[in-house]
Amino acid sequence: MSSVEELLKLAQDNLSQGNQDRAFAICREIISQQPNCAIAYQLLGNIQEDNGQFIAAMGAYTKAFELAPNQPISYAYLAQVYRNMGWFDEAISFYQQAIDLSPNWADLHYHLGMTWHWQGNIEGAIGCYQKAIALNPKLGEAYLDMALRLNERGDINTAIKVLQEGRINCPNFKEIFNTLGYLQLQQNQIDEAIAIFQEALSIDPTEPLVYNNLGWAFARQGKLSEAIAAYHKAISLKPDLAIAYSNLGKLWQHKNNHRQAITYFQKAIAIEPDNIMFYSDCGNSCLIIGCLSQAMACFQKAIAIDPKFVQGYIQRFNRDVILETGSDELLQAQIACAQFLEALQKSDLELGNSENSQESDHSVTEVPDAVYNYLEATYSHLGNTLNQYGEWDAAIRYYQRALRIKPQKIQTYLDLASCLAKQGRLQGAITVCHTAGVIEYSPEVYWLLGSLLELQGRWEVAIAYYSKVLQNGGTAEKLTTVSQEWRDSGTISTGEIPRPQQPPQGVYQKTQAWLQANNIDTSHYIPIPTVGQQLPPTELDLDNVGGECGGLDCSPCRERIFAGFEVSNLGYGIERRVADAQDCRGSL
Repeated sequence: MSSVEELLKLAQDNLSQGNQDRAFAICREIISQQPNCAIAYQLLGNIQEDNGQFIAAMGAYTKAFELAPNQPISYAYLAQVYRNMGWFDEAISFYQQAIDLSPNWADLHYHLGMTWHWQGNIEGAIGCYQKAIALNPKLGEAYLDMALRLNERGDINTAIKVLQEGRINCPNFKEIFNTLGYLQLQQNQIDEAIAIFQEALSIDPTEPLVYNNLGWAFARQGKLSEAIAAYHKAISLKPDLAIAYSNLGKLWQHKNNHRQAITYFQKAIAIEPDNIMFYSDCGNSCLIIGCLSQAMACFQKAIAIDPKFVQGYIQRFNRDVILETGSDELLQAQIACAQFLEALQKSDLELGNSENSQESDHSVTEVPDAVYNYLEATYSHLGNTLNQYGEWDAAIRYYQRALRIKPQKIQTYLDLASCLAKQGRLQGAITVCHTAGVIEYSPEVYWLLGSLLELQGRWEVAIAYYSKVLQNGGTAEKLTTVSQEWRDSGTISTGEIPRPQQPPQGVYQKTQAWLQANNIDTSHYIPIPTVGQQLPPTELDLDNVGGECGGLDCSPCRERIFAGFEVSNLGYGIERRVADAQDCRGSL
């Protein structure tokens, strides 16, 4: 018969090799031979705890504690099972008793810190980690957890210093390197982060999360090819790494290849179907390429993940509030958003697969018109809100989103042109007005075009638009008022554009009469026939005044430049112009 010492070693060997059933049987045999063997009960408790049998493990640890009341490990084992069961007060008490018996045992301070953290006491946890590091500077887990708690507290710079110290004292603890690089990226220390990630890969070249974060860092530098290669390497090492698929999707968003982006977002969704941001990013790309029903299906999936929050938002901004809003654009946007969420919740939509999403928008059941109407209203009111506060870049983005949903709405084109003009982007504003004019005749669009062209000193074309308004029932009084308002509002920045001499007061029915009255050469005058019907601006032949290309007023140029107005949503509320968008996400 083997001795108890031999059996204990055999049980420990089997447990370390994963042979829990065999180790359990050996412990039972030891206890049958020597009922007072505390170590056998401790091993028995380890096996039961690993299997989630916490009550049974507690009984075994308690027996070990009764047999060896002066051994700190007996207190530590009891503390551990209490902690894992969520009984934090009891766990803290037993850890402190173990520390009283062995105050220089660094691991006890570390595990007490973990318990404080799980209980929500971040300061208590940080203090324990500091003691653990002081007792054992090679305890990598303590550096890592202390840095994470400092970051939670908002002290990211101190967290970075702690990890830098841990990197020196624990040169093979790869998690320290990965987290250090991640936090450096948060502080825009991109070069330093890349160096740290590469150092981590020299320790372990098979770590997928490090490749993912390295890809994020390359993306932040604008090195998209290197970023894509890093993400693909991460996926090759871990095919179910959802964040890498998502980051690839965002890179393709930045390159304006939204169909490719959708493919990667849907792969991420297949792996993590409860991730709100994956649906949101996928929906944004679907919206941009015109797959509106697919976009609505994505948004519906996103809000279904957290319905309580959405329901609370809907209740806060219910329809009754609209009676009290007046002209408050922000509140109108919030109400429209609540109506959109409510309508979307009531819709029965099904997300199609990636192949369908790239070919057509018929892979989803028909979306009710109310859903689109409320979403368009949300974007329009948000654009108006930002326009009022001078946040013109953001306002432009929302107006563009609104136009993707309702591309026939003239007022949105006017609002978009207004924002562009206020930024001094007169050519862009003119292009938007021309696009609106192709959709339908609008005197407001023509008035705005005339005003913008006046600011550029292009009197002939401006006069043509003013005349067109008058021919179709516009009033000289309103024309003068609108034109003067645009010139004198102070919100249009003309930059280097020279200020032309202002024409005399009054508006003539015929442009030629105005030119003659002011002794202006009429050799370059192009007569515009009087017509009784509404004509689209393309019939005015405005592109060839003067016999040369009209810049952004030239139809081919206009179509090409207008395509460049596209913006890209980076997710998480971050948006930039496509040319500047290099941001993706990393993960700890």
